[in-house]
Amino acid sequence: MLLHVKDAEAIESANRAIRELLNAHSEWFLTQNGGAPIALNSTEFDFSIAHRRLIFSSWTESGSRSWRVTAWSWTGEKLLLEASRRMGAEVAKLELVPRASAKAIVASIAAARQARCEKLAQIVAQTNPKPSYAACRFKRATPNPQHPTTW
Repeated sequence: MLLHVKDAEAIESANRAIRELLNAHSEWFLTQNGGAPIALNSTEFDFSIAHRRLIFSSWTESGSRSWRVTAWSWTGEKLLLEASRRMGAEVAKLELVPRASAKAIVASIAAARQARCEKLAQIVAQTNPKPSYAACRFKRATPNPQHPTTW
């Protein structure tokens, strides 16, 4: 649910809450109206209050842009902004999505692999209740000369 930014109290509250969210991450992706994302550092955009309005300023591929934020929402995964510029002639839906760190990506991949291994082990245990370890043979992985990308 979008929170509208109309009065001075709502503007101050929104500015404070948004800054707290932004301080948790240093890299973000910005999209405008569902377009291509732009990677931004936290130093490349800013929220400020000017003339009793919440202003979002950022660098884009076509230079610096400033938007008046009219409504905002945090979904837990991304910051949604309804904004306008040029005195309302241009209206946009902006999304700021935190960029995941490499450590978080590696950890999630490792967790997914572990879950798949456990699931495979359960399937094997169910299909073969009395395993014969003597019948198991392990082959050392060597590259296939005809297909260098396969083992």
